[in-house]
Amino acid sequence: MSRIAILTANESYRDEISRAIHLAGGECDICSTIRELEEILRLSPHHGLVVDVLTKLKAGDQEDQKRLLEFMEIYPTAQVKWDSHNQIIRTILMVHNESGEDSLDYFVKDICKNAKHRTLRSNRRFDRHLNLLIHTQCDLSDKPSRSTTINLSRGGCYCFLFDPYPVGQNIYAVFNELQTKQPIEAEIIWEIPWGEKMKLPGNGLKFINFTEDQEQELSNYMF
Repeated sequence: MSRIAILTANESYRDEISRAIHLAGGECDICSTIRELEEILRLSPHHGLVVDVLTKLKAGDQEDQKRLLEFMEIYPTAQVKWDSHNQIIRTILMVHNESGEDSLDYFVKDICKNAKHRTLRSNRRFDRHLNLLIHTQCDLSDKPSRSTTINLSRGGCYCFLFDPYPVGQNIYAVFNELQTKQPIEAEIIWEIPWGEKMKLPGNGLKFINFTEDQEQELSNYMF
């Protein structure tokens, strides 16, 4: 069963959102602030987010808004707005969607059902631009993709790529700036295809296997 975190401070239709998710076979946790959302995401795994557009625009300071955007990059997200004239929920899916469906029902049953449930990591991200070669073979026998990190944390990084890899694939990254050239194994945990979301295309990587020397070298860039 898909578990969805809802962000809305609008009490007039939060029950409508919750009801739509339950009818689609999902469970939900309702938050009224971005910081409350962050706490819930850290405490228990979720498959996706539903974000009320008006709450998103009004909630929190600039740092909170930045954090919310990070959450929306990590989790499949649907943005919603209440249509008071027609008494319905308008939905915009912020995920790759070839079907054209944009309902909460489709979001819960098809998008979140197939998404990996995850708990929000506690690692802080730093805006750091390191150059790396990404291989799909552990022996580095394949032709690599050249990339640059957009941000970096102790647990992983986001890499700019015109042709991102599919979620779930393991890759082997060699960082140009590190003295240790042994590849770091990582899992693709999310992707943004080129031409979508008005954001930089690429992949979010979760580091799986790296040496203490590599961890120390990477930590030198996190300040």
